[in-house]
Amino acid sequence: MAASWRPLPPGHRRGPSRCGRTWTNHPRIEILPALVDGRSDFTTLTVSRAEEVAGLSYTQPLIEDVNDVPVLAPDIDGVETLEDLAGLPLHVAEGSRYAAKLRRLNERSKAEGGAELDLRFVDARRDDYDLIDLVELAIQSAVSREPAIYVRNIFRYYVSYRLLADLEAEAALASEEFETRKTEEGRRDATREAAKARRGAAALPRRPR
Repeated sequence: MAASWRPLPPGHRRGPSRCGRTWTNHPRIEILPALVDGRSDFTTLTVSRAEEVAGLSYTQPLIEDVNDVPVLAPDIDGVETLEDLAGLPLHVAEGSRYAAKLRRLNERSKAEGGAELDLRFVDARRDDYDLIDLVELAIQSAVSREPAIYVRNIFRYYVSYRLLADLEAEAALASEEFETRKTEEGRRDATREAAKARRGAAALPRRPR
């Protein structure tokens, strides 16, 4: 995904900025060309991917300690090292950083006389969710999510501890906000019901004295 800055319409106020962001979905293979060609103004890249591309300006890294792991179909077991992946068809999006790294890994393995990975390059327009769905449906055996030593099946996901802590904190905050909102809505409902009852009582005919 890439993004562009667009001037906000006259009279629109959103903080100190006078520009808004327009997000544009691109196939992986088109993200950097879109940036270079001026179709997009900025995007996000991993540090390793940024090192491969010259002529672009980069900010300081925004996210650290991100763990990527291969995703295996549920019926595949006994994979603990990269060498164990050598006998499996490994599907990876063409043009992605995973494809570039796996090609280099195969070149190094071949030079050292080791086993090469069976790489199968798929349409770069597919995102990670599409590829994982195909694994889950047993259409593919494995999906590259970065060469890693420890590999587990599709039902186990590993995320960085920092990200996990952030997600837990966000979930706790959302739960607290939900409970607060539910309490406030309950009070408003009770107030409305009481007002409705008072209006109903006021509309009743008075008994003659």
